[in-house]
Amino acid sequence: MKFCCNGTDLANATNIVSKALAANKNIPILEGIRMDAHGESLTLSAYNQEMYIQKTIKADVFAEGNLVVNGRMLNDYANKISFLDKIEIEKQLNNKLSFSFNKSSSEINFYDIQNFPTLGEYEEEDSIKIKESDLKELFDCTIFCAAINDSRAILKSCKLEVVDDVVEAVCLDGYRVGIARKKPESFTGKFKAIILGKIVGDISKILSDSDDIISVKKSGSTVIFDM
Repeated sequence: MKFCCNGTDLANATNIVSKALAANKNIPILEGIRMDAHGESLTLSAYNQEMYIQKTIKADVFAEGNLVVNGRMLNDYANKISFLDKIEIEKQLNNKLSFSFNKSSSEINFYDIQNFPTLGEYEEEDSIKIKESDLKELFDCTIFCAAINDSRAILKSCKLEVVDDVVEAVCLDGYRVGIARKKPESFTGKFKAIILGKIVGDISKILSDSDDIISVKKSGSTVIFDM
């Protein structure tokens, strides 16, 4: 595996996917970020058994491949070299991943992708297309009303639903209720999903105040945020 990418793009991508790094060390592979270099792009992935995040950036790929590196180490390093216009990243034979730029280089260990979960195929049932800033506001205006320490999962969650052609977010903890509504760009089906408050909070931190369009897709019990 060998490719070149922009330092800012790499740092932004690792900042996003690192939100899904496992907090405990019971499953070491989930402390890693998976890197897939194919075609003209690099895809980074992380999974913590509750949330799976993928982010794809542009890359000049000279040799396709994939591997897993320690997520926090990669994120820290990517942010330190984020000012670089071009970074060459190459898989070495000694289980090292090299980073070369200007006249400098460094290496970090990598691992085989075996046992790292994949998002897999999914059949889209219902979906919403909404401005990124509007989705962020929906979550920010309601998530504080979700319970933190309650045995009832529904009270620790956020309901996201299309009601009368409007996207409605609702959180309640038994004492408070937070409701916010925004007009979507479009939607299909009768979208309704219950999402854990912790995940909603993590997603809200990733979202920006831009007018970019976000697709929220539902497949069975899975909700996919396509950014």
